[in-house]
Amino acid sequence: MAATAAPHIPRRLFITDSVLQLQFLIDTGADLSVLPRKICTATRPSTVCLYSATGSCIQTYGQRQLSLNLGLDQPVTWTFVVADVTTPILGADFLTHYGISVDMRNKRLVSSNMSSSITCVSRRVKVPEVGLSTAHPYDRPAATIPEDTERVQHYIETRGTPVFSKPRRLPPDRFQAARAEFNELMQAALGLQDLLRFVNKEI
Repeated sequence: MAATAAPHIPRRLFITDSVLQLQFLIDTGADLSVLPRKICTATRPSTVCLYSATGSCIQTYGQRQLSLNLGLDQPVTWTFVVADVTTPILGADFLTHYGISVDMRNKRLVSSNMSSSITCVSRRVKVPEVGLSTAHPYDRPAATIPEDTERVQHYIETRGTPVFSKPRRLPPDRFQAARAEFNELMQAALGLQDLLRFVNKEI
């Protein structure tokens, strides 16, 4: 009888905010930081839709700004998207903004200047990956513009005679330099003609 391998459930890092006592999932694969709708009040459905790794739509309900104390050098403030998820998520937007790196081996978060690190809790959990949906019509406004099938030619309309500069005399110093150069060329040409006549006579 062949043994069946158990489905792989990834191990994830969690960190707890000391102010709100919320345990956040650290998810570098999530584009946005998200709060569950169940912990937020006075929420209304939004037109923005998130999507999971399977492509299913995740309904959103606006945004909430929270001040968190995660053990960094100082408390941080971030605006979260409220959505139909089960776990609060600190996504790539939050980690990038505050320059936080994820150290999976040592189960910790490290600040960009290495001045502080936060120890996390590791446990296995199934959490849908969250990203922005491209199905919303306002995400790609150019896609709604119909393609122009008519032949269009672009041209610049001009009127009157072409613009030109009237001839004028050179300054005296430049005129003398040009005349001297011209005389040298003439002397060289005359010398070449004399040489050609002499060669023709010899032949």
